[in-house]
Amino acid sequence: MSEGLEQQLLGLKEGEKKAFSLEPDAAFGVPSPDLIQYFSRREFIDAGEPEIGAIMLFTAMDGSEMPGVIREVNGDSITVDFNHPLAGRTVHFDIEVLEIDPALEE
Repeated sequence: MSEGLEQQLLGLKEGEKKAFSLEPDAAFGVPSPDLIQYFSRREFIDAGEPEIGAIMLFTAMDGSEMPGVIREVNGDSITVDFNHPLAGRTVHFDIEVLEIDPALEE
């Protein structure tokens, strides 16, 4: 949970409602150009034809999986964006506290 979201939730009681917005810096951050990568079409042979806007899983060098959004298909080049899909966006919340677990309040 981001610090900005946590700050908005602190002190709320069961049954309380709250609407608020988090700017990109307090939510999912701003998009990083370093997280946009370019691949050769031949690297997608097993995955089939990539569609713009599709979210695909990629295996990182450490073996973990990372989701990436296909942003552009241009000839032999495929542009993949590994930024969070909500990076750069203001996120709006409209919440109601249904229950507070006392064991998690510490």
